[in-house]
Amino acid sequence: MTPRQRRPRLRLLPNPILWEQPIIDLSSGSLAAGLWDDRRRVLTKLRRNRLVDTFFGSTAVSLPNPLREYDTGRRGLPADDFYLAMPGCGPHFVVPVFVMSRTGTLIATRLCETLAMCRKAYPPLTPRPVAVQFVRDGDREMIVMFALAEIEGEIRALDEKHYRLVPASEITADDLNLARVAASGR
Repeated sequence: MTPRQRRPRLRLLPNPILWEQPIIDLSSGSLAAGLWDDRRRVLTKLRRNRLVDTFFGSTAVSLPNPLREYDTGRRGLPADDFYLAMPGCGPHFVVPVFVMSRTGTLIATRLCETLAMCRKAYPPLTPRPVAVQFVRDGDREMIVMFALAEIEGEIRALDEKHYRLVPASEITADDLNLARVAASGR
């Protein structure tokens, strides 16, 4: 690819009619104070609120960057974070997490390279990438997560979920009933 050629970008936009599942916000006050940049805020909120676990319905643990030795010398790391997900039954899998820009774009080649590196670093594990976007609408904040897959050489979104981080006092009985219904559909 020459410097003048643009890398193909994947644009993912949140579906406005999807339910925003309220999650008790376990993040610290320093995150709300705006002391960190958006990327670090999103990654910290994902980790402290265990959103990767919630998204996949499994236990997920954050990994140190396992692909540093596989980095091809390009600027930056292949993904923003990595998790090892362990479902109650079924095979474990590795989850590379990509924080998207505010416009919902992700560089497709970066994602494809990361998938290839995951397959090399963890041969027995299937990579299941996730793109994450932080959305602000007035005072409301939402984290949108997309499950991605490479299908016939193209990146496709397989699933999308919206999470609204709230104080425990704001979760209603209706919210709990909707969560129960959503969980039974898995």
